[in-house]
Amino acid sequence: EWMIFKCYNEGSISETANPFLGSYEINGGYWQWGRKNIAAPSPIGTSIGEANDGPVSGWIVTGSINGAWQDNMKSINDPCPIGYRVPTKVQWEKILANNNITHVGTWVSSSTSYNSGVKLGSNLFLVSAGIRSNNIGALFYRGSRGYYSSSSSYGNSEAWYLGFGSGTSNIYFDTRTYGMSVRCIVTGKQLS
Repeated sequence: EWMIFKCYNEGSISETANPFLGSYEINGGYWQWGRKNIAAPSPIGTSIGEANDGPVSGWIVTGSINGAWQDNMKSINDPCPIGYRVPTKVQWEKILANNNITHVGTWVSSSTSYNSGVKLGSNLFLVSAGIRSNNIGALFYRGSRGYYSSSSSYGNSEAWYLGFGSGTSNIYFDTRTYGMSVRCIVTGKQLS
């Protein structure tokens, strides 16, 4: 099944930058699973002072409830715009299983490292934007790893996500209080 994604991560500061070339402009913001509002903003430039990489005041340390994001429908807490939703675990699995995966860039972990990511097929590029810690929201692994939320929960306190590094791409689960990237998919592109 053909799936249509937005060209940019949610919270990107530019939707005119090249979506296949990693940059701070397409890095995007970070969301905690099941929450509508952004947890940490996108970087705003290439310098250390513009990286937005520090701890986040008021970081939420309790996970959201089951059903806050859902697989069978767009929930009220879904951060994607009208016509889009957070992809499901199954959709991420299908993307990995049915597309060539190319790891591009230098894969250096730094708050100002923006050029690496994975190209899935010929029409989807995901920048390695790193992750926000589950306790204070500090940034880790920008430039060396990518973490993309799914709408799928796991148990009562964890959720599934797409994770990748310089030579790996897979589906994992972890606590809902981490801050991850969101790449929205067109609503109605649900796999059975």
